[in-house]
Amino acid sequence: MEPEYFYREALRWNFGFENPNKAAVVFACLLPLGWMAWQLSWRLKHWRITALAVSALFVLAASFCLFKTYSRGGAVAGGVALAYLMIHRGIGRMPMLRVLSSVGLLAAILGMFVFLGVGARSLQVSEDASVGNRLVLWRSALQMAVENPRGFGGGNSGEAYMQWYQPLEMTAGYRTMVNSYLTFLVEQGWLVFSLALLAFLFLWFWTAPRSDSSGLGYREFSAGLRAAVLAFAVSGIFSTVMEEPVLWMIPGGCGIALAFLAARNSRALSLPRIIWAAGSSAIVVAALYGSGLVWSSQDPLHRKFRHTASSEAMVELAPKENRSSADPWLIIPDSAVMGKIHGKLIRRLSLETGKALLVSATMPAYPQTTRAILAGRAIEEIPNFEGSALVLLNPATTESNLAGSVFSLKAQKLILLPDLDEDGRTAFWEKLAENAVGKDLRVARIEGVGIQVDWGWDKVIESIKDL
Repeated sequence: MEPEYFYREALRWNFGFENPNKAAVVFACLLPLGWMAWQLSWRLKHWRITALAVSALFVLAASFCLFKTYSRGGAVAGGVALAYLMIHRGIGRMPMLRVLSSVGLLAAILGMFVFLGVGARSLQVSEDASVGNRLVLWRSALQMAVENPRGFGGGNSGEAYMQWYQPLEMTAGYRTMVNSYLTFLVEQGWLVFSLALLAFLFLWFWTAPRSDSSGLGYREFSAGLRAAVLAFAVSGIFSTVMEEPVLWMIPGGCGIALAFLAARNSRALSLPRIIWAAGSSAIVVAALYGSGLVWSSQDPLHRKFRHTASSEAMVELAPKENRSSADPWLIIPDSAVMGKIHGKLIRRLSLETGKALLVSATMPAYPQTTRAILAGRAIEEIPNFEGSALVLLNPATTESNLAGSVFSLKAQKLILLPDLDEDGRTAFWEKLAENAVGKDLRVARIEGVGIQVDWGWDKVIESIKDL
């Protein structure tokens, strides 16, 4: 059963989609197509009244369904598409009866917009937390793209944001960047994003409406198809809607029809239009990249993503101020100990201790680390460690030989254990440490916490700070 969404007491219609914002895309694309049919109906010599009535009802029905989703992004997309058609056609060049009829139809759409409450919701931008969160998310997306230009991989944008970029005080969960374009950019990287943008702009300029001397309405037909594609493009700004394959059917069909018309008329992409497409693409990419550079420069934390042969990437973190000159500490997290979104804890550790940290899922062969923090099950990486300082954070119970090898290391060792011994790991390590306590070993409990250590992270930071 799909979840239900409400705006105040009104149910937001989702038409079988998981989110009303996705349903809104369908009607935002249908609205300009209905308006196109309305305009073309005026050209008919027979059945004109019937065609006008049917197409007008279609426009009103699409508008009603669009507004019942209460999607502000969908309303903006539909409005932009209609504005494109108005500018393209020019009301001033129409016969007076057609102008008055068009104004009346627009007034009916605007009346529904206000009466159904979509207008009131659209005015609550400054009061809506979802809008504020989107702005933070989008700003971080540009920074993420700049700092990891190869991309985080399909489906990883939301988690990467929460781990390494989400402000520490924010707790909202995200699957994507709540923007189709930024999600694609963050996940696939600049090269793929730039090529996709360039391909779209080539299609857009190639299929631009030309003068129509035939009187058959090809120009209006082409403009309507383009307006539907434009509505889909605008919808992608406000939500991650382009991931839904079904939603590509209408704009995809319009795009194919536009390409067919252009090819049928043997239309070539002229040099000026090629320049416009390439130049527009370059300007957009440069603006996005420049914005990301600005946000990155204002962040107190430096991040570097090292891509390896395995699917696990290493992340290097370092505070831009008060950074230790020593080599980075390696930290291997364990979600059972540090939680699924352990990146926030690691960022706090780096900022508050001034330490550079290298986060990895396993002990890297290169570069060799001399200092490490191993959490939970990461104790299994001990055979690969040769260094001068070691912190075990709520280490799991393990084989006696492996555990014993910890105490034989020449490194300075700190073992932090849960105060609430939920699975016996505290008793296990304290018993082993009884006969091994020396100047290079310190064992301490993290007061008030069990296996998951996030509640006591302040105490962890305090314990590690002077190492």
